[in-house]
Amino acid sequence: MDLKKISICVIGVGNWGMNHIKTLMELNINVGCVDLDSQKLNKIKSLFPEIENSCLIIDCHVFLSKSFPHKVFSMGGDFLQKNIHDTTMTYLKYPNEIQGHIYVSWLHPFKEHRLVIIGSKGSIHFDDASYDKTLSFYEKDSSFEGSLSSLKLKNKDSKNIKYEDTKPLKNELKYFIKILKGAQVKKANIDEGIDVIKILEMATNSLEIKTN
Repeated sequence: MDLKKISICVIGVGNWGMNHIKTLMELNINVGCVDLDSQKLNKIKSLFPEIENSCLIIDCHVFLSKSFPHKVFSMGGDFLQKNIHDTTMTYLKYPNEIQGHIYVSWLHPFKEHRLVIIGSKGSIHFDDASYDKTLSFYEKDSSFEGSLSSLKLKNKDSKNIKYEDTKPLKNELKYFIKILKGAQVKKANIDEGIDVIKILEMATNSLEIKTN
């Protein structure tokens, strides 16, 4: 299949949509855009700030936990305008005592996309908004005898993990184009996408209940 004959429509513009359109154009794909109804888009954004980043973070939770949360609850603050949240905190509880949280804010004076994964043997830290985008591993110090046997609180000095320096969005869209050409879906399948939407709806409903 000739890539130039593939046409893709991006739904919902803004920064998220424009980045997709720009990258698809770099890949020589015919691309157009359809914006969402402004009232519906404002409703979604008022309930869950930074909706695009939140979906990506939820997808990370689904991928890393390999399970669906049995409890999701959200709270937030609408300081500038009533019923339009400037900050939200979402807690997710999974089977096997796995827990996670997502915090987003329009009020912070700096941009931050930080991911922290904490396990019994160490922690991994990544900040997508940082200049060098360092991926760091903090190993738990086994010489430290604390009160917790399974999760020790003291860490050794961090170690940087090397990874291939490529553009994630371009890799994602290249993979998407391969699927359009008939390749087998090996990751990010429709079930994962549906789970992300379900979790987002659970968080939104929880936030609406607490708001009202």
